[in-house]
Amino acid sequence: MKPNLYWQNPFVDVFKHFKVHDMKNVEKKGRVAVAMDKDISRKILKIEGQVSTQNNITIPGQSAEISSLQLIGNYIYIQMQVPAGSVFAFHIIYSVNNQRYKISFSNFYKQVKKSADKELQVNFSEVPNKWAIVCIDSKSYLQVLVPNIADANIDYNVRSIQLCANAKYKGIFTSNNLYNVESMPKEMHLILPKNETFYDRYQWIFITHSIQTNENNQRQANTRPPRLEPPKQTESQKYIAPEKSKENLKSILKKKVQIVEPGQEEQNQQDQEEHDEEHVDSDNENSSFEDVNLKIPSQNGLKSSLKNKNKDKGINYDEQELEDLQEQEKESVPIVYENCFQLQPTPIMRLSHIHGYCGGKRNVCSFGSGSILYSSGSVLIMQDVKTREQKYMFGQNSEIQQVVASSKDKLIITTDSTQISFWNSDTLQRTGFYYTGYQQILSVDITYYKKELYVALAGLDNAKRPGIMIIKGDQVIVKNLSNFDIVKLGFIDKKDISKGLISVGKENIRFWWIKGKGQETVLAQHSAYLGEHARDNVFSDFAIAQTDQKSFKILVVGNTGNLYILDSVEKEMIGVFMIHEEPIKCIGLHNDSQDASKQYVITCGSNGKIKVWKMDFSELILEAKLDSQVCSLSINDYIVCGCLNGTIGALSIEKKKFTIIIRSHNDKIIDLKYHKSARKLITISQDFSIRIWDLMKLKGSNNIFFQQVYEFRCLDEQVTCVQPYHNRDKFVCGFESGAVRIFDIRNYTVACELELHKSRILKVDVSRFDKYGMSADSQKIAIFNEQFQCVKEIEIKNLVSTGFDVVGDYFYIMSDSYCVKIHSMNNFEQKLALNSLEEIKDVKFTTRKDEMIVYTKRQKIKKYKIVPDEIKLFREYSNIHKGQINNVAISYNASYIFTTGEDQLLKIWDYHFRGGVSPAFQAYNCGEFVEGVITSDDELNLVFAFGQSSKSLYCWKFQGELFKELENNPLEDENEQNNPETQLKTNEPEEKVLFSNLSVRREGNNYIEELKNNNEDQSLLSKPIRGLYDDLQQKFNLGDVYDLKEIQKAPIFNTAQNYQYDMNLNLNENGRQERLFEERRPGQYLDINCVIGFNTKGGIPQEKFIWNQKNRYLVTFVNNFLVVSHMQSPSRDQKVTQLEYPISKIEISPNCRYYVATLQNKASSIKVYDSNSHAQIKELYHPQECNLLSIQISPCSNYLLSVIQLLVASQTEEKKEQQNVKNGAQLINIWELASGRLVSSSTIDENDTFVCTKWNNVTLGALEFAVVYKNGLQFWRLNSRMSLEYQQADFTNKNTGNLVSLNYLSIQNNQKHLALIGTSSGCIVIFDLRSGCMLCMCQGVINQGISELIVIKNNLIILSNTVNVYQFNLGDLNTMDIQKLATNVSQNSQVYTLDSYPIAYSSMGDDDIRQGLDQPIAMAGIMLLSKCGLMWLVDFEDNATLRISSTHQSDKLIRSCRYVPRVGYNGLIISSSNDYTIKIWELDSIEEKTEFYAPKKECICMDTMDELNILVCGYNDGYVRFYNYINYENYGASFIHDQGEIKKLNKKGDSNLPNLSINALRALPQTKNVIVANSLGDIYILYVEKLQPFLIQINKIADNIGFASDFMDISVHDPLSLWLVTTQDSKIQVWSRKCLKRKQNPVEELMKIYELEYYLIDNYKLQTYKNKQLNQVQFCQALFSKQEKDEYLVISPLIDFIQIRNYREHINVRQIALVSPPKKIALNEKGDIIFLGHQDGYLSLYDAHNGIELDRRRIGEKQEISDLFVFDQQQKIKKENSSLSQEEQINEAPFILVSSNNQITVFNLFSAPLGDPSTI
Repeated sequence: MKPNLYWQNPFVDVFKHFKVHDMKNVEKKGRVAVAMDKDISRKILKIEGQVSTQNNITIPGQSAEISSLQLIGNYIYIQMQVPAGSVFAFHIIYSVNNQRYKISFSNFYKQVKKSADKELQVNFSEVPNKWAIVCIDSKSYLQVLVPNIADANIDYNVRSIQLCANAKYKGIFTSNNLYNVESMPKEMHLILPKNETFYDRYQWIFITHSIQTNENNQRQANTRPPRLEPPKQTESQKYIAPEKSKENLKSILKKKVQIVEPGQEEQNQQDQEEHDEEHVDSDNENSSFEDVNLKIPSQNGLKSSLKNKNKDKGINYDEQELEDLQEQEKESVPIVYENCFQLQPTPIMRLSHIHGYCGGKRNVCSFGSGSILYSSGSVLIMQDVKTREQKYMFGQNSEIQQVVASSKDKLIITTDSTQISFWNSDTLQRTGFYYTGYQQILSVDITYYKKELYVALAGLDNAKRPGIMIIKGDQVIVKNLSNFDIVKLGFIDKKDISKGLISVGKENIRFWWIKGKGQETVLAQHSAYLGEHARDNVFSDFAIAQTDQKSFKILVVGNTGNLYILDSVEKEMIGVFMIHEEPIKCIGLHNDSQDASKQYVITCGSNGKIKVWKMDFSELILEAKLDSQVCSLSINDYIVCGCLNGTIGALSIEKKKFTIIIRSHNDKIIDLKYHKSARKLITISQDFSIRIWDLMKLKGSNNIFFQQVYEFRCLDEQVTCVQPYHNRDKFVCGFESGAVRIFDIRNYTVACELELHKSRILKVDVSRFDKYGMSADSQKIAIFNEQFQCVKEIEIKNLVSTGFDVVGDYFYIMSDSYCVKIHSMNNFEQKLALNSLEEIKDVKFTTRKDEMIVYTKRQKIKKYKIVPDEIKLFREYSNIHKGQINNVAISYNASYIFTTGEDQLLKIWDYHFRGGVSPAFQAYNCGEFVEGVITSDDELNLVFAFGQSSKSLYCWKFQGELFKELENNPLEDENEQNNPETQLKTNEPEEKVLFSNLSVRREGNNYIEELKNNNEDQSLLSKPIRGLYDDLQQKFNLGDVYDLKEIQKAPIFNTAQNYQYDMNLNLNENGRQERLFEERRPGQYLDINCVIGFNTKGGIPQEKFIWNQKNRYLVTFVNNFLVVSHMQSPSRDQKVTQLEYPISKIEISPNCRYYVATLQNKASSIKVYDSNSHAQIKELYHPQECNLLSIQISPCSNYLLSVIQLLVASQTEEKKEQQNVKNGAQLINIWELASGRLVSSSTIDENDTFVCTKWNNVTLGALEFAVVYKNGLQFWRLNSRMSLEYQQADFTNKNTGNLVSLNYLSIQNNQKHLALIGTSSGCIVIFDLRSGCMLCMCQGVINQGISELIVIKNNLIILSNTVNVYQFNLGDLNTMDIQKLATNVSQNSQVYTLDSYPIAYSSMGDDDIRQGLDQPIAMAGIMLLSKCGLMWLVDFEDNATLRISSTHQSDKLIRSCRYVPRVGYNGLIISSSNDYTIKIWELDSIEEKTEFYAPKKECICMDTMDELNILVCGYNDGYVRFYNYINYENYGASFIHDQGEIKKLNKKGDSNLPNLSINALRALPQTKNVIVANSLGDIYILYVEKLQPFLIQINKIADNIGFASDFMDISVHDPLSLWLVTTQDSKIQVWSRKCLKRKQNPVEELMKIYELEYYLIDNYKLQTYKNKQLNQVQFCQALFSKQEKDEYLVISPLIDFIQIRNYREHINVRQIALVSPPKKIALNEKGDIIFLGHQDGYLSLYDAHNGIELDRRRIGEKQEISDLFVFDQQQKIKKENSSLSQEEQINEAPFILVSSNNQITVFNLFSAPLGDPSTI
């Protein structure tokens, strides 16, 4: 296999790429060492020894990670030097067509000769005794061994290289380009001093071979070699080589150099570029590698061009030399392909600015008088403080931690954790590096002494022991371990190292000096005596001030705030000064710019304080306070401070001014965006900040730099994403809490905050013309308009990504990593879907309409075309990066693509990926992972990115065009699409025949079914939508109904959905349209009709329902549905509001103006609704996570009281202390309803248990309430200052039991205000509200515990924990005294009995809901809700009870539900629950008609026999029971089990008898038969012979089908013969009936059940693979298809797809992918819509043809859908009590019944018919 080309273009640095200096991927023998060479100041390989076979290094070695170098370059460049008189050798191993060839080079050989069939020896006549670059033409020598090596089909690469003694090697390079001294890249350069030429100092040796003369041509001299024009290498070329041998280099050309005039050099370079372009034609991209056209200039043209070219270069030739040169260049014309393409210019962008600094290290250093050095990650930056001009030094792979420099010697030294690097400040190149062997370098210092470089290092070894190392030149002269901690080390006198060094650290200051010479060199030490100042003191920094020629003062600082002065001669401490109150981190010395004799001392504290002192500390000159600690201090003309938070600033003593040079983020950057209209950059970071940056231009330069203009601090929550508006001065941000905020970028304010989400925002986006904005969390997408109002919410599960396209026509949704859904912006509907076999990372749209770029986790970029009905894969490109693709950006003019990857490269590609198999690109290495690449999209032509580790911002000036459309921007025309190298074949149709009349063909990832017979009706599905409407117009004359043009302008989804329009047509006898359903789009198919059920969990005091006596409606809730029911209307109207969380409590204001509902979320939020419009007007949030205990609205209806219990167990102790709360603490909150403001808050008694609270409604104008505990009572009030105060009630009697309830009473003409407290022992305690004292106690009012006290007029109602409701007549309250009140409370009781104990109540006021809406009458009554789900009205005037409504119990589960239509009557809903009841409801009035109760017997399944009005139910006791759902009769029951088998089990004495339940049954339509399946796996058929008396026949038709049954279904195509059953071991069995007599009526055959025989035609076991393991499906449900005769659909909760199977052919036809696994499935009458119920409470609709999800609704939080029933058929039912004998056809609106827990939700499908207002 040929190796990849792109990474080897234009050359490969072998030593760097394969880490040879690190001794990785190599195998060494003998004396091989890495050393520093003095002549070139670089790291080299030094190989010594007498025997080359025992002293060598092989690249790669046998233990390396790679087995071959795979280098394809023809020319090998070796930088080497051979000692004089030494013998050297090196060997190169080649692989040619997988055959191994070896070529050996040595000065030991005498000539070129074969030593074996595949080995060649080459003599080296000229030995490189000084440093030289040796260029080897490999293929010229391989021609000896492989004659056809020049053939383009030859697979050639360098396999390995072996370097032997005796020689020094600096580097090896390979390339297909033939370089010379003038054209070689800078990485090959050797250090060249000024005023010296290359040939004065080094050698250039070029060796090649000629087969004709067998002569080794070697050129080396101190004069220049001939100029060889380097060919323009492209990645589409395999290699570039001369057509003939290199005979042109036999002689050396003599040149006469002329002086080139100033400015002429640039013109000559331009002429040279134009000349080079004459040989390359990159416009034709359709040429293949087999057919290459060469362009070779003519002889005359070549001669004239040589003469002009070299004349311009200042070189003159005589005629003979010109002819020789002409001949040479004629033979060395390179092969250049016509179809090669390169990005132009080169480089296409230039680094303009890096903004970032990594604080916390000593990585800021002054350089010269006005420049500083600092690091940003692994990049070293030199910046001028005034002009901010930057220079960059790349080459280090790890983060730079320390920087020291000597500007005089043009030397810079940096360190990372383990090595030191040497840099040249002139060339900005790394000249060498040295591995110290330390695990962590702590400190470094340098000096030049006697023209030798000395480096002092302190570090920790592998055992974490501190040590000191001194390096002289390239030799370590001394290395010592230290017994003391070292923080900083430095030379005392940099002019004389004999003065020694000083180190500071924890509890020690030590002096060091060098003793001895050679191998006896040691490092002596002396510890300064510190006394009491040493204990617990960490000395952090020092500065050295010279007092005279021999002595120095050393100023040391530490964490005590003291300054310690030491004498360098005496090596003792001579003074201590207290100069800071906080620890001191840095110290430095500064010379006055005007008076050199003046010196200042600068000290920096840990709190950011900077102090400037006089040298004698007699005066504090300046003090400044920064916002962060200074960690690095460097001084030249400026005092430069590097701070811990990423800020670099310069302090001027004269101006007393601190100027910020760089202000960086102090944590990782999350994202950056460019605001085009404001021309500002926006960044967000994990440091909880949003920063705005201005783009500033440098003086006298085009370079751009960043300047922060504003910062938003978001300390309360983390910002997660950002997106600017395109034309408005705003940008939008998403936050961790779910908040979405709109910021004004001009005024730096928050313009708006949207509360659309409850969880972390994953992405925000803005459409092209700012018409819409988008925010998305993992579960929901919200789209808001220009006024920031939400216009669309899309529920989604596990969102991956979303966003708008560039043009503004679409937005996409990725709900998983394998599917992209495209939605239209016109109606927000799904238009198309892209299903991928590879995991997608993200999607990018371009300004080219209908084009989409997708990049995957397999390092691929895919280009798609969006056509009207599908998404087509157009191009695919792989191996974009080594590793994952991190980010993709596309220029505004769609001319360039920018990518970043894990290989730390930023690559720029042509948008059309021109350049052949390996498209052309340019790569830029920033030394770290870069992300967030964006372009400015304006005439600035800037490219931005940010570093992942350095927290830096990068800005490049792009040399091409990013904004304006290019004139010659090629499109993918037909020629390019037909290119055989790039055209993909994934869109070719593949057809597979399944049945005789049905075929499935595959286009891309979509399957399209087509019928083969081409009749008119069947061809409708395959016609385009425009053709379909043309046919419909001609056939049905649709043009008379409405304008056809409006239909044709409707958005087109795909051809598979066109049948929908035909489905909505109902034609009368004349072929005219009679009714037409309104067209719906995906996401708009379901409307909630009504909800049956309400909450019955818990007990009093719980707010379960409320009665609005002013507007006369009832408000209830169940799960997360809030239901408003108008009781008085003929058909009970409902207003259903679905909330995002389950509801816990509801309450209505006393003036009936609004009602509130509380949610069961973390903040227990409270929603406030208007009572008239039912619109939400406010939402209140508790500031902490809590449980809501109670809510009450004040009598004036202005305030709301809430009692909460805090949940702070998950918080840290620090946060608990800050909030001053404890886990489980209870708080009272008072809210102002009008404004939603929290007025006051206070904690309540923590030592007692809260029971209830109620406002005082008898004292007018008083904002008072009482709080009841189990053992106490408190009276509270909200005073005029809006603060809470309370009084403890005087209650000492402990024999009354626990306090449980509270109410108020006013007696004696409102002179006496009382509080009545009920207890758990049946007593009532009476308190005075004014004094808070107990007045009396009524013992034994009732014999049970009191649960609630209610006062209605002069009646006291007592609710207990039994079924009894007690009424006490209190008499005339105006003349009542306390003693008489106590007597009346204990007497005159009336008892009302309910079905079960009450759990909630609502006062009726003066209303009587039994009367009509227009004639209400006064009454004394109350509405009660019992535990069993019945709602009662208790009338205390008539002493009567009336049942109003009912529901199944909340703690039970509704098993199944059915709908039965009736002509002339309201349809019926039948439901069964495991509360042992079957309830029948009237749909129109939602009134329970009757109930069938079987004690402790649970109905598992049921079906209806519509011909007999019979409900057939299967129970868990093994009986099938029959009920009449019209007359409400119970016909009887029958045991459906084999009695003999049951007796056998009983005789065995088995205590674990099997479950005998009836698991499934189905009634056969238009017959009296029922098929029943029990838990033993037996199948029975029943025949109802008589009703009066009830008589049935039973016959077993299948004996033990293998496992317990689960579900049954009857085929709609053959309902009397074909049925299926699913078992609990995940099998689906299809059975068919044998016909007894062919001519007999099938209905008559089914009467003879004992003669019936059934046979099994398909037995399929459903299995699924999950995580590459076979999982057994334990439950499944199957339905016969209503469209395909021989198919059924099967689902399971363990699989996320619908399996469609052909039971005749015994094959699985296809699958429909789902968002989540389903549990229940149903079909509409036509079978074209699939309804699914999911375990997570979602109801979803899918198109059966193309698998598109049409709608998705959530039924409730943690609600499992237990059953689905869809009714949309038209049935013929004879009208009861009608004189008409004919049958009338009724048209019921289609709807779906969904059961979950105790709730039945009725959905309308699509919408109401147009023109028909009488709908459900």
